[in-house]
Amino acid sequence: MRFVLLAMILFLEPGCGLLRTAPVVRPTRAVVVASIYPLASIVQSIGRDEVHVITLVPAGASPHTFEVTPGQVKDFARAELFVQVGAGLDTFAEKLVTAQSSAMKTLTITDNLDMLRYEHEELDADGHEHGHFDPHVWLDPLIVKEHIAPLVAAALMEMRPEMAARIRDNLAEFRSEVEQLHAELEEMFRPYEGRSFICLHAAWGYLAARYNLRTIVVQEFPSREPSAGWLAQVVDLAKRADVSAVVIEPQFSPKAAQTIAEEIGAQVVTLDPLGGPGLPGYQTYIEMMRTNALSLLRALKKVES
Repeated sequence: MRFVLLAMILFLEPGCGLLRTAPVVRPTRAVVVASIYPLASIVQSIGRDEVHVITLVPAGASPHTFEVTPGQVKDFARAELFVQVGAGLDTFAEKLVTAQSSAMKTLTITDNLDMLRYEHEELDADGHEHGHFDPHVWLDPLIVKEHIAPLVAAALMEMRPEMAARIRDNLAEFRSEVEQLHAELEEMFRPYEGRSFICLHAAWGYLAARYNLRTIVVQEFPSREPSAGWLAQVVDLAKRADVSAVVIEPQFSPKAAQTIAEEIGAQVVTLDPLGGPGLPGYQTYIEMMRTNALSLLRALKKVES
C-alpha cells in the first residue's frame, strides 16, 4: 500500500519528470473538402499542418462529368469547410451541400468576382450557349493571389482563430510565391503577345487574357461533339491567325484537336487545368501553372521555326 501511495505522489508532484514529459494534445486538424485539386493545393499551402484536405474530383477526371462516390459522401459529412469554384463548374456537389448540417461552411471562390464571359472569336457555333461566365478563374495567378488565397485564409482563420497568426504568415508566403510565378509567366509570354492558340475546351481564357494571348475555342462544353461545319470554321480562322498550337486536356478525347492540327499543321499540346497528387509537374498549384506555361510556350515558339 505504501508503494502505491508513493507512486501516486511522485506522479502528481509538480516538477517531477513524469509530469514534464506528458504529451501535449494538439488541436484536431480542420477537415476541408475541395471540389478540384487546384483549390485543395491552395488550401494546403495556406493551412499546412492545421488542415486535412480532401479533393473530390480525382486526377484525370473532369468536373463536367464527375459523380461523387459513396466514400466521398462520408468524407464530406465530417468536413468543416467545403471550397468550391461555383459559376456552374462543380454542380455535382450541390446535393451534398444541401444535405449537410449548418455546421459546415461553404466557400465559393467566384462569389463577388468579376468573371470573363465566354466569347468565341468571330464564331457562332450551332447549339452553343453564349453570355454566361467562365468559371476557370484559378488559371489566372493574380486572381489567386488577390482574391482566392485571401478568401481561403479568412475561412481557415474563422475555423481556427488560435492559428490565425500562423495562417497569415503562410498566406503571405504563398502570395509571394504566386507573385513570382506571375512575373515568370509575364516575362515568358511577352514575346508572344497577340498570338492565338486553339482550345479544345474553353478553360484557358483567364491565362490568355492575363498574358495578352488569344484563344480560339472549339467547345465550351467538352461533352458536346463539334459539328463538321463548326470544325471547318475553326480551321479557317486558325489558318488566318497563323496558329501553331492546339491545346488538349487529359480529361477529354483529343480526336477533334488532332483533326484540326492535321489540317493547319499545328502542334497538339497537352495542358492540365486540374493537376493532381502523384502527377509529375502538377502536384501543387505553382507546379501546375509553371508546367502548363512551359508546354504552351514551346508550342507557340514553333510558329517561328
